[in-house]
Amino acid sequence: NTGFYIEYLFRSFKAMKDKRESIPVFFNFGLIAFIGIIFPIGGYIFLKDGLAGNWLWFGLLSVVLFIIGVFMFRNLFRRNITTVFYLTIAFIVMVIWFGLPLSKAITINPEYKPFSELQTWEKQQNLKVYEFSDMTPELIWDYGEKMEVLKKEENTRIPEENQFGVLVQEENLEQFKETFHNYKRERIARYDMNPKGPNSRTHKTRLYRELFIVTKQ
Repeated sequence: NTGFYIEYLFRSFKAMKDKRESIPVFFNFGLIAFIGIIFPIGGYIFLKDGLAGNWLWFGLLSVVLFIIGVFMFRNLFRRNITTVFYLTIAFIVMVIWFGLPLSKAITINPEYKPFSELQTWEKQQNLKVYEFSDMTPELIWDYGEKMEVLKKEENTRIPEENQFGVLVQEENLEQFKETFHNYKRERIARYDMNPKGPNSRTHKTRLYRELFIVTKQ
């Protein structure tokens, strides 16, 4: 039970001799303190493209987390675990308080469209959607379940429905068109889970798909 363990640390951490018990405590709380101290630099590197209009919140969060991190290290080395624990709570509160306004800086992809919306679209259109080649773990997680894949190794299965949806990765668009060259293909939307826009170096093709409605002619 977490509550009993925390209470045990409050009473025993100062006198704790067994490194098997003390090292995990130093590591876990030290990691949080380290994140707080490096956040002003690391946060800027990660969020710099989206900080316009958010500098106040970023500055406040950076200052607060840096101060909390310094005090956490100071009290951790002095084995004042009670103070460290409450500083950890303060860390979480500050991240929520000052960090939420920065959420727009994290997601600045104007074409962002989560796969979680796809199931709603399927129900509205009463269409089954297939993945043409493969689904990455991130897409499966966001979609909520595995999607049937049409292309497996050298074999491609053609659905029996007269009309259906197909998600296609950019690298497979030509092969998709060749496979369904006798079908009507209508591009509907792009589902894109990249937090950064298409012009960013971190924009990955594995995190977006083009959705087509395919109809037998």
